[in-house]
Amino acid sequence: MNANEKKAVVDCVLETNANRIPVVLGLGGNNTQEILEKIRQFDFEGISAMLSVSPYYNKPSQKGIIQHYKVIAEEAPVPVIIYNVPGRTGSNILAETTLEIAGSQTNIIGVKEASGNIEQIMSIIRQRSNGF
Repeated sequence: MNANEKKAVVDCVLETNANRIPVVLGLGGNNTQEILEKIRQFDFEGISAMLSVSPYYNKPSQKGIIQHYKVIAEEAPVPVIIYNVPGRTGSNILAETTLEIAGSQTNIIGVKEASGNIEQIMSIIRQRSNGF
């Protein structure tokens, strides 16, 4: 979808939802600066949180992933949910990386963990901080 189509879908969802349940906006990509610009331009009224996929295609290092989420969390006006889907992005956010991001950024509230690695998922659950 282009930007206008995405806005129309979000507007329709918000209108239909009428604040009955939280709405999570998907906003991600492989260009961190482009995501920051989208955040700055988007009207987050009615949005409860933002789901942001790990950068895809360019396969960042774990340190790169940490920096990516750090700047997104600092810019986002709503809480951020990490989205780890290595089957689509080509890289995995390790449990240690997820926990480091969550521990250092108060605006990161959760993870949609789609690695399929049960040990990794259980490690995050066992070691997560309160509120994550």
